[in-house]
Amino acid sequence: MRNLINIFFISAITLILTLTSAQAEVYTGKITQMFAAGPGNYALRVYLDSVNSNMCQYAFIYINADDGNYQVYSSLLMSSWVAGKTIEATITKDSQGFCHIVEFYAR
Repeated sequence: MRNLINIFFISAITLILTLTSAQAEVYTGKITQMFAAGPGNYALRVYLDSVNSNMCQYAFIYINADDGNYQVYSSLLMSSWVAGKTIEATITKDSQGFCHIVEFYAR
């Protein structure tokens, strides 16, 4: 019985991880513009040269002010824009097609 519970638990975790990772996408490009909106309203919108409206609603990726590490993310995104760096962002899409930045790096 204990083995059956362990197998069920491991299967459930595997399924959750598979479904979660299947929703994530990676976009790479240079920042062409940024827009700062009110908190909770796609607060920092980032436009990449490689992202269009077929990929993300209104062709931007975003972070919200209540996201963990918002200050670090926004600082790094702005400095990457000024320096002309390429960023690689992992995003998740919501039900309306808006692309939320999960993590990213600049190179």
